[in-house]
Amino acid sequence: MKAKFKGRHRIWVILGILILGIIAWVVNYYMTPVPTFDAGTFINGIDCSDLTTGEVAEKLSSAAKDVTFTVMKPEGEMEEYKPTEEEIKSFVIPNNETNSILRHFMQAQEEDSFIKNFHVNAFSIDEEGLRNYLLTIPELNGENMSAPEDAYLEFGTNDLLEIVKEKTGNKIDFEEAFDYAVRQLTNFETKVDFIPMTDVEPRNLSSDNELIQTKERINNCLNTVVTFELTCGETVTLNKSITKDWIIQKGSSFEIDESQIEAFVSELAEKVRKTKSTIYMPATGIGWVKVPIGFAVIKVDQEAQIQAIKEYLETGKTHTVIPKYEKVQIEDFFNSYIEVDIERQMVWMYVNGKCILETKCVTGLANTTRVTPTGIYFLQDKRPDTVLTDNKTYWSEVQFWMPFNGGYGFHDAWWKEINGVEYFGGTYYLTDGSHGCVNLPTWAAKIMYQNITKDMPIIIYKSSKIIQIDSVSTNAVGSLNPLRYIFYKRYID
Repeated sequence: MKAKFKGRHRIWVILGILILGIIAWVVNYYMTPVPTFDAGTFINGIDCSDLTTGEVAEKLSSAAKDVTFTVMKPEGEMEEYKPTEEEIKSFVIPNNETNSILRHFMQAQEEDSFIKNFHVNAFSIDEEGLRNYLLTIPELNGENMSAPEDAYLEFGTNDLLEIVKEKTGNKIDFEEAFDYAVRQLTNFETKVDFIPMTDVEPRNLSSDNELIQTKERINNCLNTVVTFELTCGETVTLNKSITKDWIIQKGSSFEIDESQIEAFVSELAEKVRKTKSTIYMPATGIGWVKVPIGFAVIKVDQEAQIQAIKEYLETGKTHTVIPKYEKVQIEDFFNSYIEVDIERQMVWMYVNGKCILETKCVTGLANTTRVTPTGIYFLQDKRPDTVLTDNKTYWSEVQFWMPFNGGYGFHDAWWKEINGVEYFGGTYYLTDGSHGCVNLPTWAAKIMYQNITKDMPIIIYKSSKIIQIDSVSTNAVGSLNPLRYIFYKRYID
């Protein structure tokens, strides 16, 4: 009996001890503080203050679910793609050693409380899975990419330059984007932004000053209209129909081909040279006359004209102008000149405003091909003791030879001086005219030879062809000085 009692007693003691042990463990478990990371601790950039290793592990695991990829759409808008949990699992591989690593970090912090920042590879990347996912993003496929387009100039329907606005792009190198995503995710950077490596912004914008200035310069050129009034009343017009061929494209810019300006001025100068002109002058013995002068030997100052056209083209406006003539034919045109009237058979020579020679003459045989041509000319040369001949019908030795238009010139005609009688003037030219030259008495030819210069106009006209006028506006000459005139009809009353 006593033996049974002792056995039962021993069992209850053992049970009691076990229960007390369990109670002690439970009390110890719940009453003993669970180790946590110190305040201010950051792991992979996440604030883990006062968190246990288990809580940190859960937080790191949750962060992997926040992976996003930001790209640029073709329209220039940003788009963010967030993978599903299943898609994340295809390229994010959790690290099963995370808890062990975190405990190691906590022990290190217990030994040195100044350690606050840690990094743990909470997961690794399945590169093939990541590549496959990225290929599902439309903006990372070549067919949905476009390079940015610069603003540029082109001719519109009105034949003027227009600025075509720039376009943003979304072009990106897929392999570069893939490598970048791997690096970011491996470093626990779950917000992967591809925008910085995307070719988005064009280099040349529609607001660029250089583009705007080129457009304005070329369009001003094309809008400019210049009407040149010639001395004969004809006009030459420079407008878009001509200047449009002057515009050349160099790369993405446009320029004015200055050689085209030079060619235009050259053509203008040639037209001026062949222009039949009208001048106003006080014809000796007649008064103020309007003289249709034939081909006027006036010249365009081509260098000045080229510069003037460049200035006109900058304005984009309409101009009515006279050509830029060489100065010698303009301001002092009649200070010194020679006047020849074929019908009166007279020659007058003015030097510095004074008539130093008045003489009768004989001009080319009338009504034949030998007539002396009317016009304005200048001395080409002067030579003494010269033989004039066509090697067929005549041979004449003269003392004073002064050509002004090819084979036409002034010279003495000693054979018309017989026994002291001069056979000049009158109607001799009708039946016994020259071969085209202006024949002078020897004494008169000598005076002319001694005083004529190459810048002295030689005006040859027929008085029956002139139109007499009563007065000339003072605006025409600046004063009533009868020796200073200009060609331009529009300045005359």
